[in-house]
Amino acid sequence: MPSFDIVSEVAMNEVQNAVENANRELQTRFDFRGVEASFELNKEVIKLAADADFQLKQMVEILRDKVIKRNIDASCLDIGEPEHSGRRYFLEVTLKEGIESDMAKKLVKLIKDSKIK
Repeated sequence: MPSFDIVSEVAMNEVQNAVENANRELQTRFDFRGVEASFELNKEVIKLAADADFQLKQMVEILRDKVIKRNIDASCLDIGEPEHSGRRYFLEVTLKEGIESDMAKKLVKLIKDSKIK
C-alpha cells in the first residue's frame, strides 16, 4: 500500500521578512510616532511590545497583514494574552507548525475510507 506524508511547515525566512516589514511600518505610521513599539522574532515566537493595550491590537493586525502578503496562512499565528509590566505591554505570538494529532487521525481515516488507489 502506498504511503504519503502531509507537511505543514512555516517558512521562517518569510516570517522574518514579514516581521522586518512590520517594524518598518511602525516607524512610518503616524499613530505610532513617538511610541516605543517593536516586533522581535525569537525562533518560533514573535514578541510584540508597546506602550498601550490598544496599540498591541493594532500591531497584531499589522503583523497579520504582513504575514498574509508573504503567502503565509494567518491561522499559523497563535496569539497569546497581553501582559503588563510597568508602563509597557507585551504580547507573544507563537507560530504553529504541523497538524494536531486528532486532526491527523481524522484525515487518515477519511483517506482510508475513501478507498482511493
